[in-house]
Amino acid sequence: YKNSGCCNSKCRTKNPDDMAFKLTQAAYENMGDIQKVVKVADATTPGNAQRLAGVPLHPGAAKYLKSVSQGSSGMKEVTIRALGFLVLVLAVSLSVFQIWQGTTSTMSATYFRPVHLAWVMVLIFLYYPLVKNEGSRFYLAGRLLDLILCVAVVVAGYRIVIFDYNDIDYLLYGLKDLDLAAGVVYLALLLEACRRSVGWVMVLIAAVFLAYSAFGDMLPGALATKSYSLQELIQFQMFSSNGVFGAALGIAATTVFIFVLFRAFREFTGAGNFFIYRAFAS
Repeated sequence: YKNSGCCNSKCRTKNPDDMAFKLTQAAYENMGDIQKVVKVADATTPGNAQRLAGVPLHPGAAKYLKSVSQGSSGMKEVTIRALGFLVLVLAVSLSVFQIWQGTTSTMSATYFRPVHLAWVMVLIFLYYPLVKNEGSRFYLAGRLLDLILCVAVVVAGYRIVIFDYNDIDYLLYGLKDLDLAAGVVYLALLLEACRRSVGWVMVLIAAVFLAYSAFGDMLPGALATKSYSLQELIQFQMFSSNGVFGAALGIAATTVFIFVLFRAFREFTGAGNFFIYRAFAS
């Protein structure tokens, strides 16, 4: 038996090279489906298969992996390293920003909460790629789309942060077109970030309640409620302290975040084990 170069699976040495080539190719082109079933397959990439193979690669599998490496693998490796470094910088910067805000409370909640959420959403789009399989031919295109979504988050978040809540015109005449578009984009991206990080369940729950707000007047009897236009819905959800940027986000962005950060610090430094062993020792 020789290594097929995919998830520690093996194929017979006497198998023709073209058969092993096609088997390995099929596995990597469908790696997304394999990763849903085999969790350890998350680290299976053509580069790792060549570097970490414990059993000699089948010539057919080696041929496929080499062809991938000679193709866009170099660009993929550069992209993965660059985005990994960007995620590290953004995560550390967010932690510093949160500690600064927690100790000084310089920014009011009106500005702090949108900044915090936009920062987290950018990290989600970078850390949870649209195309998870690095061996897929669509991986680089997916990463490009992730970067576009990050830019969209920043632009939409900027429109929300600079929004003038003291201007009474938006209460009388509604939101401006750019503000309305920014709110719609931000809400849609928030649902996508939720899908990537948590899953479809929370997205469907949010979608049901948004649909209830928009089409509640069509329901029968006691279930019926006043329906809200897109203008009213975005104004309430994105440009007030009662929707997305309400008390729940305020608590998560302050107290909960600091506790999570402290826990991560203890786990990384080993301080948590130190206190546990110290307690047992005494």
